[in-house]
Amino acid sequence: MEARFLPLAQELGAAVLVNMPFGGGGLLRRLRDRPLPAWTCAAGFTTWAQLALAFVLAHPAVTCVIPGTGTPRYMTENAAAGSRPPLTAAQRASLIADLG
Repeated sequence: MEARFLPLAQELGAAVLVNMPFGGGGLLRRLRDRPLPAWTCAAGFTTWAQLALAFVLAHPAVTCVIPGTGTPRYMTENAAAGSRPPLTAAQRASLIADLG
C-alpha cells in the first residue's frame, strides 16, 4: 500500500494521517524481544515505538501520525519520536533490511 498510496497522495498534495501505526499494538508485540538496531541508539531512539513513529513520519507524504495511547509513559515515549531529526532515506532502508 505504501508504494502506491503514499506517492499518489504526495502527487495530489493530499494530507495523509496515519492512525494506529502500531496495528493496535501487534507490531510492538512482535518487536519487543528484538534489540533495536545499533545505529538507532546513536540517533537517540530508545524504544521500538519511537523508531516506528519516526519511520512513518519520515515518509515525505505523511502529514501526521496518531498512535493513540492512554498511558502517560507511552505518550511521553511517542512524543520523543517527533523531537528527533527525521530518519533519512538510508536509515529507513536500513530498518527495512534489518527487519526483513
